[in-house]
Amino acid sequence: MPGEFQRLETPPGADYARPHSVNAAGDVVAAVKGQLVRWPAGGAAHEVLAPPVPGEVADPYLDDEGRIAFTLYTGGRATIQLRHPDGRFQELLPPEPTGGMLAVQLHAGRVAGHLGLSSTVVWGVDGAVRQRINEEPRAIDGAGRVLTAGNGAGQARLWQDGALVSELPWQYRADTQNALLEDGSVVGAMRAGASKYYPARLRCQ
Repeated sequence: MPGEFQRLETPPGADYARPHSVNAAGDVVAAVKGQLVRWPAGGAAHEVLAPPVPGEVADPYLDDEGRIAFTLYTGGRATIQLRHPDGRFQELLPPEPTGGMLAVQLHAGRVAGHLGLSSTVVWGVDGAVRQRINEEPRAIDGAGRVLTAGNGAGQARLWQDGALVSELPWQYRADTQNALLEDGSVVGAMRAGASKYYPARLRCQ
């Protein structure tokens, strides 16, 4: 089927740019040479969104309301920042001191982050901690469900409001790309043997 191809401009000084997240409106965000870059929907031009604290931006995520969550490295410290549609930046504070945090996903105003070695924290847009799970985060959806990497046995698990909802089949791989869909499905990869995998959609009860 024919379509229209539009190349988004590469920021000056960069050899390339890889999009990291896109929302329903068609806005695109990426981290390019440590900067937070956005391409608004409908055009090829980019804009650099500079946080108030200098640092290196990584892993930006965009939701349909225009918020952007990202990891900011500054002075040997990693924090999770949230940029609101009005241009305001907000640091999401951990529930206790930690050596660093990584943004994992943003969906419908909920930010999932990786805290320390193997812990999940979910914040609301007001900066309040909504969930804390002692497993590594993989994905979050608009209802607040969280997919984690499991309990050490490699079995992915699904959480809601901090409570365990479901354990996925052991063949499901949580260390690949994962998604939680609004209909309750989990999308990812299933093992089919030694080093063999296939894409799958699972309906969790």
